[in-house]
Amino acid sequence: MAYSYPIYHNVQTCHYKSNKSYGGKDTSVDNIVVGSSVKNSYPIAKCITTRHFLTDDKLGNICVFKHSVDGIILKEVIFKDNDGKAGEHILTRSALKRMKGL
Repeated sequence: MAYSYPIYHNVQTCHYKSNKSYGGKDTSVDNIVVGSSVKNSYPIAKCITTRHFLTDDKLGNICVFKHSVDGIILKEVIFKDNDGKAGEHILTRSALKRMKGL
């Protein structure tokens, strides 16, 4: 059975032959740990992606996705609300413009 999720995670690691993905509806949390084993691992980041439906005075009914790392919102994407789904893209806000990549 196929499911339709508004939040997707495409995972690429060196031991998969292809990408893996999974979906979520309103909230998705990724707790990332690092170390040498299951018992010897420590948290490095908590990534949360959320979806909310709001009413804005200027934009009307909107669908807002937010992505945060360790409680800091890094990106926000706003769409028109299309009967409980993301419709037309309105705006993307990013706190990453001044940060350098790996």
